[in-house]
Amino acid sequence: PRRLLIPSLGAALVLLVVLANVTGLPYLLVRSGASSPVPLDVVDGSHVYLGLVAVVVLVAKVWRVGARRAVSGVGLPELWHRWVSASLGVAYAAVLLSGVILLPRWPGNVRTALVNIHLITAVWAAVPTAWHAWHYRRLLVPLIRGPGQGSRPRRLFLGAVVLVAGVLMPVLAPRALAPLTQNGAGNAWIADGPPAFLDRMEKTPDGRWIVAGGEGLYVRAAAGQRWDAIPGFSAADTVLGLTLPTGPMAAYVGTSRGLFTSADVHGPYRQLPFPSREVHGIAVDPGDPATVWASSIDGFFVSHDGGQHWTLENGGLSQPSTTWAVAYFRGAVFAADVDAVYRWSGARWETSNGQRFVVTFDSTPDGRLLASSMGDGLRAYDGHTWKDVSAGLPRHGHDTGNGTIHVVSVTATPARVAYAATMLEGVAVSDDAAKSWASTWPGLRANGTIWRVLAVDGRLLAATDRGMLSYELPAIQSPGAIWWTLLVICAALAGVLGLAIAATPDAGRRGSPPL
Repeated sequence: PRRLLIPSLGAALVLLVVLANVTGLPYLLVRSGASSPVPLDVVDGSHVYLGLVAVVVLVAKVWRVGARRAVSGVGLPELWHRWVSASLGVAYAAVLLSGVILLPRWPGNVRTALVNIHLITAVWAAVPTAWHAWHYRRLLVPLIRGPGQGSRPRRLFLGAVVLVAGVLMPVLAPRALAPLTQNGAGNAWIADGPPAFLDRMEKTPDGRWIVAGGEGLYVRAAAGQRWDAIPGFSAADTVLGLTLPTGPMAAYVGTSRGLFTSADVHGPYRQLPFPSREVHGIAVDPGDPATVWASSIDGFFVSHDGGQHWTLENGGLSQPSTTWAVAYFRGAVFAADVDAVYRWSGARWETSNGQRFVVTFDSTPDGRLLASSMGDGLRAYDGHTWKDVSAGLPRHGHDTGNGTIHVVSVTATPARVAYAATMLEGVAVSDDAAKSWASTWPGLRANGTIWRVLAVDGRLLAATDRGMLSYELPAIQSPGAIWWTLLVICAALAGVLGLAIAATPDAGRRGSPPL
């Protein structure tokens, strides 16, 4: 180790740190709301490669300097010099370690904390790195430009090229490594439909059509581009509820003035003799399509003849005028008002849990019922118990203390990925079937309040109060064992060979002490 040139080691480390920070900028752009100019899977491999090479250089520098007070080739440093150098060593170790720990797939809330640690340590190290490099430029400049240095400048340049040359491997074979990349961040939302207020959106059971409602009712093919406005629904008659069941009736639409139905999602729609208004929640019995539940400003009504006759069923409810959500789950009916979630016993509503402000029920492919709340987070019911699954969801900033969690809907996919519309806090993503969430990334945020997100044909559709928006999900690959092996080998070889070229004395000068 005594033959390693300390200025060259320091220069190599600063070079790698600077390049790592540069490749980290796209992540900051995405987190701040912009799209990335470079695909994030390309950035991922480059960022990790530079980190791995930096490990080699950092180990070499610590090996060369160690904890000794006197270092050969260097004048006795002042105490504050040693403290800054030691602090940077700790900071770099923290950055690299937190980055390595991030590589496995953690639950969303744990991953968010690790990302924040990685970011904070990297930002903390940036300022003293710049100062440290400027202060010690006097050691490097003579090495490059001083008389009698022989081939030193060429060797430094060649060593730097060797250190970073291996970055071509992950650029040519990109893989998704970072949490943002794995969840599809990096692109931008674009307008893709009617520029009207939309707060409801569902896919037909056969997956062929998408229906969206708000200021009007609209239909498009899942693989298409054009939205068709359905006659009979105007901006003044706001769509508040929507369900697309299997059975003789293809769609039920709740509006501010009543309940409508049609045997075809394209219409024509006819108004049912529903005895109330402001219909938000609609549930159709999967085993008996003639049985329909609907919420209203007067509470819950049920019909057993396809909507021709209705019976008011508010027994057991706390505040019937605040009913928004109702759903069938495993043969039972669940509903909610502002104070609790209830289960229908056959004669009255019985409290199932004390979750407040529930506005939507959604089911997951693994057989759970999700209750989304405007202030009381997200809970899941597996048929036996309710469990809070809000971990990692953003908290609404206007509240005091820790804030409240607003979730208006969740769309879970068979691939275990789920998307939560969190109103003003954007879109949260889960990769473990809606059991934990990554923090909301502004790069996945639409402009305006988000009410429902669907994954359709390789893209996300978001119903917002400013219209329909679309987000193209990047095509990404996960790394395999061979890819990781090649990356580690490239980084190790580049680090050792680059230092052998740049940080060892020139031939013919072996008798001279290194700087």
